Amino acid sequence: MDRKLYEAAAKGDIEPFREIARDELESIVTDVMKNTVLHVNIMRSHLTLQTEEGEISSESTEFVEQILDLCPSLLFQANAKGDSPLHLAAKKGHTAIVEFLIVFANRQPIDLERGVESAARQILKMTNEEQNTPLHEAVRLRSVDVVKILIKADPHVSYSANRNSETLLYMAVANGSAEIVAEILQNCPQSAARQMLEKTNEEQNTPLHEAVRLRRVDVVKILIKADPHVPYSANRNSETPLYMAVANGSAEIVAEILQNCPESAARQMLEKTNEEQNTPLHEAVRLRSVDVAKILIEADPHVPYSANRNSETPLYMAAANGSVKIVAKILQKCPSPAHEGPDGKTALHAAVYTYPTDILERVLIVRGTFKP
Repeated sequence: MDRKLYEAAAKGDIEPFREIARDELESIVTDVMKNTVLHVNIMRSHLTLQTEEGEISSESTEFVEQILDLCPSLLFQANAKGDSPLHLAAKKGHTAIVEFLIVFANRQPIDLERGVESAARQILKMTNEEQNTPLHEAVRLRSVDVVKILIKADPHVSYSANRNSETLLYMAVANGSAEIVAEILQNCPQSAARQMLEKTNEEQNTPLHEAVRLRRVDVVKILIKADPHVPYSANRNSETPLYMAVANGSAEIVAEILQNCPESAARQMLEKTNEEQNTPLHEAVRLRSVDVAKILIEADPHVPYSANRNSETPLYMAAANGSVKIVAKILQKCPSPAHEGPDGKTALHAAVYTYPTDILERVLIVRGTFKP
């Protein structure tokens, strides 16, 4: 693409292209990125460009409309990165251009005999080198308006994962965009929603794991409300969403998960251990997080909190680190708490050896089964 044509496309001047044949318009591309004149215009449509005539700026869809009338096939032509014009418009957050490209695509005739999909569906499904659809790119940009336009255009658009095993939902969660998360779950087919809620990334994290990691209570609520039976499985590090919430010290998220997930899932997460054989309660005790520990204990006092890899039970750990309130809560709520520690020691040993104060010993003796 020579400089004059590039500048004309960038500033939205259609005149130099009117005398060029349709097949020639398709072949006019930049040297490296293989951008067509339509790509160039979309990239520059909201930017100021310095030309021989001075600074120019264009924000309208006029050139897009005119060039597509001359060469409709440019609608489908991708550049070297696999980006279609719709990909670029979505990446740039150009709402008006996104809307027009879809409107134009819907005007194109459908070959019913060949069973070819509509032009609109074709451009909505196109993926680039990262296997992102235009909707993926809009989600990445956190452009709520563009996301709404693309989903409305075809609620059944592909919700598959990209090259990084990220679905649209996972990307929206990772970006911390509660509005986009809600938009996707409210408008996509139920089957697609379920698949995205279940889909894990390379670390075997679900969208719920990611929302918990980011401590986004609002997003956690949206995900669980969408499907209370959302997967609560462990990731590659043997961490369930509950364990991650405990490790983050997020009492509100811990409560949200336990109050809204199925009872069977709650029990499994409370009992599930990580690579160090620590349960969520072990982790709460380690962090001396009294509020989180109370929520866990009250959720199911009958959970058998066995010893971890270091032969430490939650009660032993609480006594060892001087967490009087947690010790008292365990002894108050749990019917028969395990008190064993390493080398045959008990929680009472830990209290005596670790702290000079007799407060812990008294709590353990009065409320526990220990004899002074």
